[in-house]
Amino acid sequence: MIRASLAVLLTTTQLAFLWTHAEPAAAADPDISIVVSDDTVRLGQKVTVSGQGPELRHLVLQLKTMENGWQEVDSMTTGLGGGYSFRAPDWRGTHRLRVFAPATLLLSASVSATRRVTVKMPYRPRGRNSDWTWLSHRDARWDPCRTIAYRVNPRGSYRGATADIRRAFQQVGRVTGLNFDYLGRTRREVRRNRLGYHPVGTDVVVDWQSPKEERGLAGRVVGIGGHWVQGNRRFDGYMMLDRTDRLPRSTWRQVVTHELGHVLGLGHAHSRRQLMYGVSSSLNLRLGAGDLTALGRVGASQGCLGTSAGRPAPGAEATPVDAS
Repeated sequence: MIRASLAVLLTTTQLAFLWTHAEPAAAADPDISIVVSDDTVRLGQKVTVSGQGPELRHLVLQLKTMENGWQEVDSMTTGLGGGYSFRAPDWRGTHRLRVFAPATLLLSASVSATRRVTVKMPYRPRGRNSDWTWLSHRDARWDPCRTIAYRVNPRGSYRGATADIRRAFQQVGRVTGLNFDYLGRTRREVRRNRLGYHPVGTDVVVDWQSPKEERGLAGRVVGIGGHWVQGNRRFDGYMMLDRTDRLPRSTWRQVVTHELGHVLGLGHAHSRRQLMYGVSSSLNLRLGAGDLTALGRVGASQGCLGTSAGRPAPGAEATPVDAS
């Protein structure tokens, strides 16, 4: 991202979910009632899904994903009386939910009616929903059913930089439903177009470098974000920030959020009103309509990639992609 004027980011809240395999379809069963506490809320507000089901029965809260159909979000076993309560997904978007009772040796599967919950931003996003692009490989994603672990190399950064980086990751996680986990510091340095420098168990490395170390940071460029791609998987993400630039903390948070969009596979927007536009300014202080649409395309509502989606297959070709 190229620096320009100041920027301030709005923080929101997130809830991480346990995802598993999709369940088979079943006809709606009147024996499982379903009620949502609110069908339209702002990001960060809690929504519960509750009702009555069979006594002493395992129940599963399911979300209709864009690519994989119905997938598990949470589960519980009812007690005497059959009452249940779940917390609904709270990332941005419209979520179709139902409660499913898997088949047992003696009982057939049953399912509740479907309910919708819409989670909106606490402000009116600017711009057009269509104003976004892929960085590359439009069919590739990070697996939303795996935690994305990251570390920060703080060498040469300003005081409070790691806290600002964590804040940016948290914001994107709350909007997308992706679960980011900060593992702490590292001394590893990002090397573009190279694999193998990520610490074990780390998916993304954030590093502060100078234009002498990374020529891509020369001129007005203050950040670069990228990752590797193999098939439909994105992995080994990286972010490089220019430690020689002296910017306000609010602008750095804007830059980190922009570069994290590249880490997730997003390209540049066309309008200055989108945070994924290539230049920071007072016009893209917050995530715009196009940014939010794009983040939804790489978020938890798309569904799982599979149990082997986190790491590349040995011997198969992988491609590095990044942008400033």
